[in-house]
Amino acid sequence: MELAEWTIGLDRFPLVFDELKKEINNWNNKSFIHIPMDIRFLYKDNSWLSYAYQKDTVTMGCVSRNAATADTYEAFKTIETIFLKYGGKPHWGKRFTAKDAVLRNIYSKWDDFKKLRQSMDPTNKFLNPYLSKLFNEN
Repeated sequence: MELAEWTIGLDRFPLVFDELKKEINNWNNKSFIHIPMDIRFLYKDNSWLSYAYQKDTVTMGCVSRNAATADTYEAFKTIETIFLKYGGKPHWGKRFTAKDAVLRNIYSKWDDFKKLRQSMDPTNKFLNPYLSKLFNEN
């Protein structure tokens, strides 16, 4: 199984939910959600890269039962597109394709975090290939 999970501010959730419902129910859409999506509510916090940074949030998860075809699972693409449109944030341990330039627009402390990371790890010892690509670090 592969999972994608996205978070949106509680105030924007009705807009996102309505658009997701409309898109998923559109017969021309290649996305096929074959199991229910989970929804959770989170209170705001003060962690810079948290998806609940200074905002009460709602998360929605989507599952692909076939890990071998998860890269082409249209539902992940549909969900990411809609959540990004409304400022949604990805779950860091699950599937998403957004990188540095896009994430900078949805995390108000993105550049502050990157500066702090560089100051605490000037030799990039704690970066791996995935994080290097995500943060656009060389």
